[in-house]
Amino acid sequence: MRESTSKKIIEIANYIIENKATNQEAASHFGLAKDTVKKYMNRQDGLISIDYDLYLKVKKVKEEMVNLSKQIGGQAIKSRNYNNEYEKTYAIAEYMVNNKITLTKASVKFGQSKEELKFKIEKLDNKKLVNKAKKLFE
Repeated sequence: MRESTSKKIIEIANYIIENKATNQEAASHFGLAKDTVKKYMNRQDGLISIDYDLYLKVKKVKEEMVNLSKQIGGQAIKSRNYNNEYEKTYAIAEYMVNNKITLTKASVKFGQSKEELKFKIEKLDNKKLVNKAKKLFE
């Protein structure tokens, strides 16, 4: 890899760490495509091979951001006013599937008993979503 590219990768990594930036934000800041930033940060010939310690710092920032995103998503489901219980159950099932959380964790997070939540999810019309959610039942 060329030295100028290596410097650019380190510069992008430092930007992500300092600003807790997403790949999209870093790409926009440096005038690159999001996929290019992702490639620089994740591929074996990218940041990992240039500066492994810096790679670990970027990885930690990204994991923190994912965890925050999951928390915000759960709070949004809790606080939103749904027209009916069906819409709320559908949103909870989608949240479970998208974030791969178990029925037990979902029941605690959304303040419903496991049995009640399981029953409501099984009654949803979207069988594909129901089947994916059932895989998360314990």
